[in-house]
Amino acid sequence: MIVEQFFVFTMVVPGVMLVLLLLPLPNKAQNVLVAITDKVLYLRPHPYVNLSLFWINLLVSLAAFAYAVFIMENSRKDYVSAKHKGGIALEQRVRLLAAERNLWITGCSAGLWILLHRFRTLQKRYNTLYTQVAETKAK
Repeated sequence: MIVEQFFVFTMVVPGVMLVLLLLPLPNKAQNVLVAITDKVLYLRPHPYVNLSLFWINLLVSLAAFAYAVFIMENSRKDYVSAKHKGGIALEQRVRLLAAERNLWITGCSAGLWILLHRFRTLQKRYNTLYTQVAETKAK
């Protein structure tokens, strides 16, 4: 239960940022949004911690994804074992479905953080090149 609540919460931040970056806004507004995204992604929670919030969230998401894969594999083995023994495997099937749900939630969370980082990088490059082209045309 805690895993689902945590990752649904961590999916909101990259999801909202991606939606804001995808909006067709003027270049100045887009530059402001990219700067805000940079400040949020690369905020360091403590001066002695050399990891930004992006890397902390990504590492936690990937670790939780690996753990969800492990739990799902164990649940699958339990389900197959109970089904093979001829017993009622309803409880094991419920655990398997919950493990699969957790796998999808953690995978989507990690994927959103990666997608946000990549899209922000591309948007920043585009804005830089657009500014350089505008300056070149002005000369």
